[in-house]
Amino acid sequence: PFAEDGIEGLTNFDTPEDQFFTKELMQMALDHFGPGDLEVLLGVRDRIVEAESMGLSYDAYLKRLHRKRWSFKSILKQAGYID
Repeated sequence: PFAEDGIEGLTNFDTPEDQFFTKELMQMALDHFGPGDLEVLLGVRDRIVEAESMGLSYDAYLKRLHRKRWSFKSILKQAGYID
Protein backbone atom coordinates (compact mmCIF):
# COMPACT_ATOMS: atom_id res chain seq x y z
CA PRO A 1 0.00 0.00 0.00
CA PHE A 2 2.85 2.44 0.63
CA ALA A 3 4.22 2.13 -2.88
CA GLU A 4 0.83 2.88 -4.44
CA ASP A 5 -0.68 5.57 -2.22
CA GLY A 6 1.95 6.46 0.34
CA ILE A 7 0.99 7.16 3.91
CA GLU A 8 -1.92 9.32 2.76
CA GLY A 9 -3.61 6.25 1.29
CA LEU A 10 -3.92 4.70 4.76
CA THR A 11 -5.38 7.65 6.63
CA ASN A 12 -8.47 9.85 6.88
CA PHE A 13 -8.34 13.48 7.94
CA ASP A 14 -11.08 15.56 9.58
CA THR A 15 -9.01 18.67 10.27
CA PRO A 16 -5.58 19.98 9.24
CA GLU A 17 -4.34 19.13 12.73
CA ASP A 18 -5.55 15.54 12.30
CA GLN A 19 -3.70 15.39 9.01
CA PHE A 20 -0.48 16.66 10.56
CA PHE A 21 -0.52 14.33 13.57
CA THR A 22 -1.62 11.32 11.56
CA LYS A 23 1.11 11.82 8.97
CA GLU A 24 3.69 12.39 11.71
CA LEU A 25 2.69 9.23 13.58
CA MET A 26 2.58 7.13 10.42
CA GLN A 27 6.02 8.39 9.40
CA MET A 28 7.39 7.61 12.86
CA ALA A 29 5.94 4.10 12.61
CA LEU A 30 7.29 3.58 9.10
CA ASP A 31 10.75 4.79 10.14
CA HIS A 32 10.76 2.47 13.17
CA PHE A 33 9.13 -0.68 11.78
CA GLY A 34 9.91 -0.47 8.08
CA PRO A 35 7.30 -1.15 5.41
CA GLY A 36 7.04 -4.93 5.86
CA ASP A 37 6.50 -4.95 9.61
CA LEU A 38 4.16 -1.97 9.44
CA GLU A 39 2.05 -3.72 6.82
CA VAL A 40 1.85 -6.74 9.14
CA LEU A 41 0.77 -4.55 12.06
CA LEU A 42 -1.85 -2.83 9.89
CA GLY A 43 -3.18 -6.20 8.78
CA VAL A 44 -2.39 -5.87 5.08
CA ARG A 45 0.44 -8.42 5.03
CA ASP A 46 0.53 -11.92 6.49
CA ARG A 47 2.94 -12.60 9.36
CA ILE A 48 3.99 -15.95 7.92
CA VAL A 49 4.79 -14.40 4.55
CA GLU A 50 6.83 -11.64 6.18
CA ALA A 51 8.70 -14.12 8.39
CA GLU A 52 9.56 -16.27 5.37
CA SER A 53 10.67 -13.24 3.35
CA MET A 54 13.10 -12.38 6.16
CA GLY A 55 14.33 -15.95 6.50
CA LEU A 56 13.02 -16.23 10.06
CA SER A 57 10.90 -18.85 11.74
CA TYR A 58 7.39 -17.69 12.57
CA ASP A 59 8.16 -17.68 16.32
CA ALA A 60 11.39 -15.72 15.86
CA TYR A 61 9.56 -13.18 13.71
CA LEU A 62 6.82 -12.73 16.34
CA LYS A 63 9.40 -12.19 19.09
CA ARG A 64 11.24 -9.67 16.92
CA LEU A 65 8.01 -7.81 16.13
CA HIS A 66 6.99 -7.82 19.80
CA ARG A 67 10.32 -6.24 20.81
CA LYS A 68 9.92 -3.58 18.12
CA ARG A 69 6.40 -2.79 19.35
CA TRP A 70 7.69 -2.31 22.90
CA SER A 71 10.54 -0.08 21.76
CA PHE A 72 8.08 2.00 19.71
CA LYS A 73 6.22 2.80 22.91
CA SER A 74 9.37 4.54 24.15
CA ILE A 75 9.51 6.56 20.96
CA LEU A 76 5.88 7.61 21.40
CA LYS A 77 6.57 8.60 25.01
CA GLN A 78 9.59 10.69 24.02
CA ALA A 79 7.50 12.44 21.37
CA GLY A 80 4.77 13.20 23.92
CA TYR A 81 2.04 11.06 22.35
CA ILE A 82 1.59 8.80 25.39
CA ASP A 83 2.38 9.00 29.10
